[in-house]
Amino acid sequence: MNDVFDIIKNHSGPRFIYGTGDGADKLIDYLETLGIKPDGICVSDEFYRERKFRDFTVKPISVLADENKNALFLMAFGTKQTDQIFSLSEKLNLVYPEMPVCGTKPFSKEVASLDKNDIETAFSLLADDDSKKVFENIINFRLSGNISYLKECESEASEGYKLILQNEEETIFDCGAYKGDTADEFFMYSSVKDFYAAEPCPKNFEKLKDKYSKYHLFNCAVGKENGEADFIFNRGRGSTILIDEKATGKTKKIPISTVDELIQGQPCTVIKYDVEGNEADALLGSIDTIKKHHPNLLVAAYHKPEDIYKIPLIINSISKNYKIYLRHLPCLPSWETNVYAVYKKR
Repeated sequence: MNDVFDIIKNHSGPRFIYGTGDGADKLIDYLETLGIKPDGICVSDEFYRERKFRDFTVKPISVLADENKNALFLMAFGTKQTDQIFSLSEKLNLVYPEMPVCGTKPFSKEVASLDKNDIETAFSLLADDDSKKVFENIINFRLSGNISYLKECESEASEGYKLILQNEEETIFDCGAYKGDTADEFFMYSSVKDFYAAEPCPKNFEKLKDKYSKYHLFNCAVGKENGEADFIFNRGRGSTILIDEKATGKTKKIPISTVDELIQGQPCTVIKYDVEGNEADALLGSIDTIKKHHPNLLVAAYHKPEDIYKIPLIINSISKNYKIYLRHLPCLPSWETNVYAVYKKR
């Protein structure tokens, strides 16, 4: 079985990175470990300006496409404006070798083989055909680099909220609340009785307080045990525990608490986890709350390549009484993919 990195390695024509920034850096570094050197860098025409990136002169994609009829374009940035990219992929030989949000090792044929049993078990736990299609398509996308797999399994955010918001009044715990964007959606789609939120980034936390100061807000990260860790905050939208010694940017020691500690045994109907790759630990720090109050769960399942199958396994290990769904919102690559776990009411 070949994967997208075999396709890239075996391509007979020039290979161009499409995009600049962290995603391109990760991809170039990983390709170097495979003995692959790109032939250039390009960006969308509307974002072109004369500059250098990794010793390459950045070019408009239309120029490289016109000059190189046998070129392979390797997409290396994320976007929620997917229609333009899908249209472009019909004209160009374009693949998307997805690099992980957290870490440096992508999903590959070797990973698929090594984790075969976990992948099959997680698939068997999914509650409906739509979830199974999302799961299969994302695995196929990551192996092939073919973005059409993602187009075929998109759904709107409202569909996921309908799965987990099932009470007349909800008590919600938002882990990784950012500036309150997901909280805004919870308040839009449901009647909120009480609201808890944790956000580690001090600047984001101040924005969160501007909106929701009358509720229970915590300037901390969530994890499987209480403590503290170094966090880095200049990584775009989110913040994350600093585990890569090569990472640069402003760091700060931030307290880590468990959901169980923060909520102190109070009832909860929904917990959302979007904590930049620490979702597994955050779930493990919620075991008492999950077993006692059976909240429905919304868990980001895309920061690490294995999250899409490890997260369902963790939820099932905590309680067998959840129906597990998977949905992918419009986004390239397979970011914005969430697990929705719905408690089976007796």
